Amino acid sequence: AGGEVRLFVGGKNSVPQAAVAAKFGIQSDIFPPASPPAGLPGRAMFMIHLCRDIFSSYKRLGSYKPQAILAMGSYNSIPPALAAVFMKIPLFLPAGTARLGKANIFLSKRARRLLLSFPPVNAEKCACPWTVTGMPVRPELASKRIPKQEAIAQINVGHGTAFSAETPTVLVFGGSLGAETINRNLPRTLAGLSSRHRLQAFHLAGAGNLDKVKAGYAEVPFPSLVLEKTEDMHLFY
Repeated sequence: AGGEVRLFVGGKNSVPQAAVAAKFGIQSDIFPPASPPAGLPGRAMFMIHLCRDIFSSYKRLGSYKPQAILAMGSYNSIPPALAAVFMKIPLFLPAGTARLGKANIFLSKRARRLLLSFPPVNAEKCACPWTVTGMPVRPELASKRIPKQEAIAQINVGHGTAFSAETPTVLVFGGSLGAETINRNLPRTLAGLSSRHRLQAFHLAGAGNLDKVKAGYAEVPFPSLVLEKTEDMHLFY
């Protein structure tokens, strides 16, 4: 809405995420990834990284002086969120899932409001007011109503494929990191359906899963395109 945005990113995908943000004119601060606090050694390392990153976030937020913080979940969001709380910067928690994760449950004790895509199934664990806002989407998903024939044509040009706009098409994806159960089961499930129905499939496997999922489609008797990810979701939708 015309505001200035700074993206704080942490985790193993922070560098490519910062590169995507830069294409849209959004500046990023990259933090080292924090290890999930699993087991006694994991908890110890998490506390060390937490203290380091809270201090770093405090310094960066001090120079940027934001009016609000949106913490997008995961353990990597905790340091800048806590730094914001110490600095009395309003904290909000957007969440795209129906079940609140541990980071959001922890941060809800200090947040102004939780902004949800779905009513939470474990709402009793939320310590702040919550509102179902729906999932914010990219403008091109909401505004560019591309006919299927045109979208298939653009995909064919971009990926050197020969998909048909007349054939029923399945789009498979499981979030930015993929989803192991979906990646493992969908290729053989679709192969079974193809014996009774003509179809074709696009499958977004997630980072690091490309070769494994491609192998799952190697024997399927219908056209398929397997990608790690895409920035053209409006075409695939």
